[in-house]
Amino acid sequence: METNSLSQYEQNKENIEFILIQLAIALNELSQKITRNLQSIQNSIQQKSLVFQQIIGWNYVREQNQLNLVASEITSILI
Repeated sequence: METNSLSQYEQNKENIEFILIQLAIALNELSQKITRNLQSIQNSIQQKSLVFQQIIGWNYVREQNQLNLVASEITSILI
């Protein structure tokens, strides 16, 4: 009976070890997927940030051009 219990204990131990290994593998895969998703999100944010900066830059350049035109017109009127 005790030998039976011992072999059952060993079998349970092996089953638990197998499950823990499978769990570790699954967690590692999940961690890698999360990391890839976070990198993708970060890249998307950086791209949107660049677009936003370009839009702001274009608006700034356009406003500067308009101010220069107004200044030129005022200067030509005064001359």
